[in-house]
Amino acid sequence: MVDIDKHDGQDVMIQLPWVVPIQPTVSTHIVAETNQSRVPLDLNVSSTDWLVAGSIIVSGLISVLGFFTTIYVVRKSTQENIFSNQNLIKSQIEIKVAELRILSGDHKLAKFRDSISHYYQVGMEFNNQCITSIEVIYHLNKLNEIENIRDKIKSKYFHLCSAAHGVFVYFDFKNENDKFLKDELFQIMKLAWSFYSELGIDEKKSSETLDKIAKKFGNSQMNLNQFIKEKEKCLYAWQDI
Repeated sequence: MVDIDKHDGQDVMIQLPWVVPIQPTVSTHIVAETNQSRVPLDLNVSSTDWLVAGSIIVSGLISVLGFFTTIYVVRKSTQENIFSNQNLIKSQIEIKVAELRILSGDHKLAKFRDSISHYYQVGMEFNNQCITSIEVIYHLNKLNEIENIRDKIKSKYFHLCSAAHGVFVYFDFKNENDKFLKDELFQIMKLAWSFYSELGIDEKKSSETLDKIAKKFGNSQMNLNQFIKEKEKCLYAWQDI
């Protein structure tokens, strides 16, 4: 607001302190030349116009910055999702492999148990046949049946050898414990053949050989059972991790 006071006949303009000063006007004179004459053009640009132009430029820069920021965030998030999915797939594969390994191990152990059970059964049949043969030949003195009895012993012997070899296929002969079990079963087969060869010659020797077979066979049963337990422990050890 401006008060105009007259002093000595002249107008005096007083500007109050709370009044916003009038914005200066920048005048630009452009002279357009033609063939006939020069025509002056006036373009008036105020500071407000520069402020608006600056705001538009800043807004544009912010928009561009926001666009590239969005691209970076999306790309970063996508990479993290890909990495997370890769780890998840890897973990699932490892679990599946472990499950397949256990299923395969279970199947192998089940077949091994069947082979051992068959070996036990054939071994008991051989032992019973040997006991019967001693009773018939030495106690009942039925020497006329010795050839028939020897044939039965021989048949049981071959069954025992076949059952033992069915157990051997599950052994790792590079392992000392496996080699020990193999040697133990071979000793039983060797004693069984000796009993067959000596039958009908000497009762005392036949009885001593049969006792050795029974002791060796009992030891092999305990060792094979322990062998199975150790294999099971190794197979399921990963679950305790």
